[in-house]
Amino acid sequence: APVAAGDGCDKSLAWWFTPAPWAPPKPPKPGAKPPKPPREMMVSDLPKACAAVLDAAPAASMQAATYGGPSAASALTAAPAAEPAADAEGALPNLGPVPNDKPAMQ
Repeated sequence: APVAAGDGCDKSLAWWFTPAPWAPPKPPKPGAKPPKPPREMMVSDLPKACAAVLDAAPAASMQAATYGGPSAASALTAAPAAEPAADAEGALPNLGPVPNDKPAMQ
């Protein structure tokens, strides 16, 4: 879909691809008054959609926020998965490659 005009993706974006924004600041003139620091940004300065995200209620857990699934607490209370049975000689089942010991432990 074409990008609508006025969303910040117009030719004014090209300025960021020039050396101008990345050049070091010019040194102040001797005896000049230091510039006033910029005003801190407030939530009221943000667009309404951004402020709504910041004002939204927190998710129940990181998992719920990321995957939309149950919380970690419900995963801990779930029934444990069945473990593969060992063979008749008592050897552990083959679950994949096992890393070698660290050289200092050999």
